Amino acid sequence: MESPLTMILASHRKRLLNGGSTLPYPGFAEGAALKMEARGAEVPAFSLRGQGIQALSVPNAPITVERGKPVTVSWTPPSTPGAARIHFVMDLAHHGGIAASLECDAVLDAGACVLQQR
Repeated sequence: MESPLTMILASHRKRLLNGGSTLPYPGFAEGAALKMEARGAEVPAFSLRGQGIQALSVPNAPITVERGKPVTVSWTPPSTPGAARIHFVMDLAHHGGIAASLECDAVLDAGACVLQQR
């Protein structure tokens, strides 16, 4: 990361707090080695490693969804493919009930995904 970050779990709120520090944007360089370590308390200590990816760039245009037609979601593919996946959620309803949504994960970062009507 461009600057160290320590986060503390506010267990009574079930969310992470960073102590009010200001983080740079982007927080890491493409290809940078990233590491997260958790000391352990309610769960045993663990660590995660990852790699910085290129910032996501999407067209500034609406995504059209029509009954019975495929939907294409697109973005600018990374200069170094293979280090990232795309995860997106499309909210379909928020009218007083349980929200309906479409969620896609593990889409290879190739620049586009076509959702077929089934």
